Amino acid sequence: MSYQYQPLDRRRREIRLLEIQPSPTFSAPVECKAFKTNLEDAIEYIALSYCWGDASVRLPIIVDGVSFPVTVNLCHALRRLRHADQSRVYWIDAICIDQTNNPEKSHQVTIMRDLYHRAEFVDVWLGEEGEDSSLAVELIRMLTDTNLVDNLVAATEAVEIIPIVSNLYEQNPGLLDETAWLAVRRLFERPWWTRVWVFQEFIVSKAAVFRCGPDRFDWLDLSTASVAHGRIVSSPLRSLLTGDQLIYLILANFSIPMDFIHVKLPRYFESRELGDLWNFSPIHLMTRLKSTDPRDLVYALLGVAELKNLLLVPDYDKPISEVYAEFTMKYIMAYLDLSIISFAGIGILGDQYPLDTPSWVPDFRSGNRHGQSMSLGKYRASGGRKSIFSSSSGSKILNCDGVVVDTITSQRQHERWPKRSWQDLVLSHAEVPHPTGISQYQVFFRTTITDDSVRVHGNRQSDFFDEAAGFMYIVGAGSLVRRKNDPVFVKQIERFIEGDKSGSLFAQNFTVWRCSSLDFVETGIPSKKEMLDPFLAATRPEDELQWPEPYDESGVAQHAQDWAFTFEVASSDRALFITAKGYMGMGPPDSQIGDKICVVLGCDKPLVIRAIGEKYLVVGKCYIYGLMNGEILAEVEEGKMVVETLHFE
Repeated sequence: MSYQYQPLDRRRREIRLLEIQPSPTFSAPVECKAFKTNLEDAIEYIALSYCWGDASVRLPIIVDGVSFPVTVNLCHALRRLRHADQSRVYWIDAICIDQTNNPEKSHQVTIMRDLYHRAEFVDVWLGEEGEDSSLAVELIRMLTDTNLVDNLVAATEAVEIIPIVSNLYEQNPGLLDETAWLAVRRLFERPWWTRVWVFQEFIVSKAAVFRCGPDRFDWLDLSTASVAHGRIVSSPLRSLLTGDQLIYLILANFSIPMDFIHVKLPRYFESRELGDLWNFSPIHLMTRLKSTDPRDLVYALLGVAELKNLLLVPDYDKPISEVYAEFTMKYIMAYLDLSIISFAGIGILGDQYPLDTPSWVPDFRSGNRHGQSMSLGKYRASGGRKSIFSSSSGSKILNCDGVVVDTITSQRQHERWPKRSWQDLVLSHAEVPHPTGISQYQVFFRTTITDDSVRVHGNRQSDFFDEAAGFMYIVGAGSLVRRKNDPVFVKQIERFIEGDKSGSLFAQNFTVWRCSSLDFVETGIPSKKEMLDPFLAATRPEDELQWPEPYDESGVAQHAQDWAFTFEVASSDRALFITAKGYMGMGPPDSQIGDKICVVLGCDKPLVIRAIGEKYLVVGKCYIYGLMNGEILAEVEEGKMVVETLHFE
């Protein structure tokens, strides 16, 4: 006989709770008692946050004397969580919600935030122990030493930080053991970190405890360990580490839990400043996380504060496309923010794009393949201007104001490094004037890092020039490898390098790259300044950069690695293009020659769009240096460009 649920009274906000019976024996069957209660009047309970696991493989537990099948992962969690001599009260979705009753599921989703927020605390079950999970937890605890973290945070100069970390390594030699760091990585690769429901469950909790098999650690410990890890792998400390050690430290990938921590901390400390600092975007999160039911990519985040104004009622009987379209339009209407359409586009998924969804509606199932670094940047392509918008044809068409800026005339598809076709495209257009007046070489570099400054290098001058030196170093080295079998070119390069007295390897390499598609015809031996002029020059004196002198080149090889990593992330699944006006950009992998570039008022990033008669399709967002910070509005004010109503279908 299967378990029979008693109906819940929605008007009274009834829920079910589960009393897990004690057992001194770990392998004994799990026995529970279920009971109904009003959410507001509920006794103290713990909420469980976990991943279901493979729903096709089940193990039996006992609920109210009846066999109740649950997933293997949940069964393991229940065995670990029950006490030997006293019962414990939990709220667990798979048991406390009738999963066969869509109306009940829809209603319980609307109170999910309150369910987790009212819990005494949230138990986060990462899964049963693995061969190295205890080692990972031990390392996390090691990094939570209060004095260590306080000293690391207080230290601002490398000379202050290095002794602290050196002492840490001496006291804990295992910290540099790749086995421990890889164990941490595997802990952060467990499925819990990828599921959309657990995000809300974690961030709205009063407190959270992570459990992995028999091991446990507090969420604040994880936050502290993440800070310590970040300081240890920061640039000033890299001289302490071998290449392999640095790789393993980075591979530990604390960025995964920090996505969760960054959102929870402002809520925990009630700090608006922290919230502004980390610029949380629930839409970005929807494209990164996963769910069994695609509707949950929307419904699971309705409880976060950033989406509180959406009047969206969960309905699991609606088609996925209708849920996504309804959410997108309600989001635009509630926040007057069209940035959400930058997550959409037919150029992201190509033939996989669902035909029954308008091109301006994001397909949250797709994952954030395109433009990962742009999702985290703070761009203002429309300068903060709001758009007048409407919908028509049964909400199939979005009408909004925007500026059609330019047309793509040349393009190279996505490819892995060394991206030779990209480099060839840049070199072949090097003499084409860029609308900002700076050189195309510099524009290409800024594009590779999706630079968010305006026309100068912003506040982090040393970071900018270090990355630029790394860029020049690596592209030049690649050119030497590419033409190593060309004896004439090699001889000219050797003569050039032998005669150069500047001692600047990255400047030499930049010159080699710049001339690699031509016959090398440098006359005389240029100085370092002359070698860098093609990169630094601008048509307006105020836009011309001055390379800092003296400049320490000892770290240029590391800067090259840093730049290469940044570029690989920024260019993942993206195409490089040149426009009729000389703009350079990175955009959707399936963008085409003839596609238009537009800035939609109210959208934070430029879009690639495709004309279909008098309407347009959204192809996807793009990065175009010179259009990321509201520059196009100045041209509108000068009468050079016009705002028009665009119709997207």
